[in-house]
Amino acid sequence: TMTVALARSSARDVTVVPNRLGYRSSPTLVGFAEHGAQRLLGSDAVALSTMCPSCVISDPRALLGVPLAAARNAQGSRVVGAFNHTLVPSDPASRGTARVTPPASLLVEHSGADPFDAEELVAMLLEDAATGAGSGGSGGDKPESCTIAVPPWWTQQQRHAMLAAAHIAGLRNPSLVSEAAAAALQLSHRYPPGPRGQKVPAPKTVAIVSVGARTSFAALVRFSHRTQRTKVEMLQLEWEDDGAAGGRAVDTAVALRAATWGALTGGTAADHKATSGASWFGRSKRNNSTDTDMKHTNTDKVARREIGEVYTLLGSPKSAAKLNAAARKAKEVLSANREATVSVNSFAPNGADLSAKVTRREMEAAAEDAIARAASPLRRLLARRALGSKPAKAVDAIEIIGGGARVPSIQAALSAVAEEFGVAKGSSGDALGRHLNMEEAVAMGAAAVALNATYARGGKANTKGGGKRAQQIAAASAAAAASAPLLVDSYSHSIHLLVGRSTEPFELFKSGTQLPQRHVIEVPAVNDDIEVHLVEAAKPAGSGNSGSDKNGPSLAGGGSRLPASVGASRSGFDPAPFAGYQITGVKSAVQAFAKTEETARTKRAAKRDKDKKSGKGKSSEKDRAVEEGDAAPLPTSIGLLLHFAFNRQGLVVLEKAMVSPTEKTKPPTEKLALLDLAGAAQAPASNGVDKSGSKRGARIYQPQPMTAAQRRRGAGVLAALRDRDARRAAADAAVSELERDILALRQR
Repeated sequence: TMTVALARSSARDVTVVPNRLGYRSSPTLVGFAEHGAQRLLGSDAVALSTMCPSCVISDPRALLGVPLAAARNAQGSRVVGAFNHTLVPSDPASRGTARVTPPASLLVEHSGADPFDAEELVAMLLEDAATGAGSGGSGGDKPESCTIAVPPWWTQQQRHAMLAAAHIAGLRNPSLVSEAAAAALQLSHRYPPGPRGQKVPAPKTVAIVSVGARTSFAALVRFSHRTQRTKVEMLQLEWEDDGAAGGRAVDTAVALRAATWGALTGGTAADHKATSGASWFGRSKRNNSTDTDMKHTNTDKVARREIGEVYTLLGSPKSAAKLNAAARKAKEVLSANREATVSVNSFAPNGADLSAKVTRREMEAAAEDAIARAASPLRRLLARRALGSKPAKAVDAIEIIGGGARVPSIQAALSAVAEEFGVAKGSSGDALGRHLNMEEAVAMGAAAVALNATYARGGKANTKGGGKRAQQIAAASAAAAASAPLLVDSYSHSIHLLVGRSTEPFELFKSGTQLPQRHVIEVPAVNDDIEVHLVEAAKPAGSGNSGSDKNGPSLAGGGSRLPASVGASRSGFDPAPFAGYQITGVKSAVQAFAKTEETARTKRAAKRDKDKKSGKGKSSEKDRAVEEGDAAPLPTSIGLLLHFAFNRQGLVVLEKAMVSPTEKTKPPTEKLALLDLAGAAQAPASNGVDKSGSKRGARIYQPQPMTAAQRRRGAGVLAALRDRDARRAAADAAVSELERDILALRQR
């Protein structure tokens, strides 16, 4: 789902903006109505998703920055249930991403409609959210700044893709923040610096646990204080991202339970047993079934899949969509009650209805693996934290967020982990804190990040000139920025550097690097143009990326690894670099360096000859060493200084390459040019050689971010759809006006 929060600089408050239907969150759905192909977004497409699943594209964010092969693999396992469309290669295919074929309802209306890039689909949702936020503000315009919260384990490609979607949507000053950091910023209000003049409070370490629809994570946060400002630092992170550790996995367990043991009644043919013990899959219900029996009815292969497994078994996307919706409602009922009924009309191919009673105990037994996986990030985080210290000092508190954290069985599993590691209980008798709105904390924290960025930008923009009013605005912005909490986000994966054809990576930034960050490295003895490549790597062994810990019990779940969506092995290095640069002009720099050195040697030799003739030629050991050095051959290589930057968005870039200075001479003035090899890989090639002279296939850069031209094309797609929506709305308004006139005439 998507939640939109708005921060007003005038009132310095943050509020959640309801959508058009009044809901405080919207599902990430993009639909085109079955008749007329009217575009429906978010909550407007919910009803359509059950009546015509093929008309709705669900959760396009899951495709951002994902290679085509990985997207198709996911479609065949856990995504197909919520994503029922054909994936085709990107345009150009060298981008390596997937495009989504338009729903059949749109193709009927526009047979020549092109497939959608994932960035375009996400941009539709972002544009709709920004429009709603603008109408919720005072001026009706799009917000001045927009901060989008993303999963903290997202890769470089995924972050680039989200920013591209924001640019396509026309958002102003878009930025990214991790969901963990956004929630931590919202929680910082519970840890104020204290009254001025009193002792500064001691730092507090808090574990924030989030359980969402498909994933869960546990983040370690430290709250400290500098005078009257709170500092929020992201320290460590553990996560489960394979789709089997969230509320959707519990929905699947309930759906499988209902589909397996529910009663089928009615229908046009008696090809099923219409008894309460009938099973859709042909298994007879045992009267003396136990919890153990129930767990074994769902094998691990089925239990760990999304509702797509049910789609495959049923062969009817509409029936599976209705079953999934009914299972989700039953799960919500079971959060407060001991029993719920799953009812689906026209479930079977012959029109039979499905009805099944599910108890909370049965749901917990069926979803046992999903519940354990939801709690496994917290277990791994506390296990790492407790190494070398007493478990009782692992963390000061635990805070839970996310819609999946409302499930009582998941809360019980988290409480058991907290008790195991000796986390202190609160006043309520439980170690789990519930001080934040579980569904809205991340959105409100992201809005606060955007507000703080606006303060900082406003102060800088109005510092120079502009009169008294501008100076007042600058002073107010600077004061607000200085008093706001200082957020220090971090990056979950490590970034490694490959120089030239080397296969030995150099660790450039460690996992957990705090943002922003800069790093300069020296590459010695370079005599020609070289290529450097950046790759992402999983956390090192022993850092929680395995399923068990040698110092503790076996840990459920797959562990914190590179996302499967990057197309890499789930641990170790991503085989495809996410960025590459060719440093050109090295030969010219070497020649200039040699010429400069030759000139310096000539001057030193002339000075020595002059001193000898005048009788002042008393040479020291240092002078003799310089003279011996001057007798050596001129240099044929140089050292390079590579300046890397890790910005607040969590994106790494090579800013510049410079010649390393020496003790004898200043570096030459020739600038070294940088060619983005990843961008060049998308350009047309001739005879397999791109403009850089590099052979295609030596390094594969996939998936790749959108170029500026591709973003402009995406913006054109959205503009055409907006124009189409406006024409349709005008036509509908004209028809409504005509109907009112006809009704008025009839009443006369």
